[in-house]
Amino acid sequence: MKLLREKLPDAKVLLLGILPRQNDYFCNRIDRINALIAKATDGKMVRYLDMGQAFVQAPGKVSADLYTPDQLHLVAKGYELWKAKMQPVLDEMLK
Repeated sequence: MKLLREKLPDAKVLLLGILPRQNDYFCNRIDRINALIAKATDGKMVRYLDMGQAFVQAPGKVSADLYTPDQLHLVAKGYELWKAKMQPVLDEMLK
């Protein structure tokens, strides 16, 4: 982040949390990683967005209709939701 600030001091950055995947094992690890990513925000120039809750139907269980059968990659409906969750934050940041 320091190098980015040196090269592009006015750049706004949106950090996205890793989306949940497959099962409790991966979802729990992702939650811990996302907590680390969230610490990099300053709330103004660097924002963090965790969309994970929109992609699960229960803890550790992804919404099957949003993912391919591997429960890792999104299908078109998943990408539409991803965009819908991200767009308001992007719009706000670009003001």
